[in-house]
Order: sequence, then structure tokens, then C-alpha cells
Amino acid sequence: MPRTKTNPPIYYLTPGGTYPVGPFLDSTPPAVIAAAGFVKKLIFDMGDGRGSQSAMSKKSGVSQGLISRIVRGESLPDLATVANLEAALKVDLWEPWTSRTSGPSKDSPELR
Repeated sequence: MPRTKTNPPIYYLTPGGTYPVGPFLDSTPPAVIAAAGFVKKLIFDMGDGRGSQSAMSKKSGVSQGLISRIVRGESLPDLATVANLEAALKVDLWEPWTSRTSGPSKDSPELR
């Protein structure tokens, strides 16, 4: 089955929204909502003394440019990228489906 074409996450922000916080359009695909939660956790864990994008790139094998595009909402991470970043950080970055809503809240402790 071919991969579904999805616009970059920032395409789905409402006017004035910021990635990964949102708010997002009602038509936002589930993959984009999931990616926003992933990025929220990635930003938190990289900022928790675990390193910069450059250090994360070296540790995970994921290019710094790709990490930057994912964090800015210009690219969706694929499964290999998610697995490599989780292994490098030794944390789960993917949120369980039951905890996903219309995107991360601006009040999330990870983004304060």
C-alpha cells in the first residue's frame, strides 16, 4: 500500500497557531495530531539536559536537518526516525491514542 500524502503539520494550524501547540484546523489528520504530541515530548526531553538537536543527531543517527524540520512542523517523522530518537533518549515519545486530543494544550507542562 502506498504511503498517504499528508501536508506538513504547520499547514493545519489555525491562523495565529504555533506548532506543536496549535490550535489545529478541524480537518487535521490524526497523523498530524500524533506528530504534534511526539514533537512536544521530543522538545521537552531534549531540553531536559539530554542535548541539542546537533547532539541528538549524533546520538540517534537522524540528521540534524530532519530533526529541525520535524520540530518546526515542516515534516512528519517516519517510524524509523521515531524509533531512533526514542532509543537515543531512552523514552517513549509516542503518546497513547487515548491521550490524544486536538493537539497539545498550551498549558502542557512540557511547553511552559
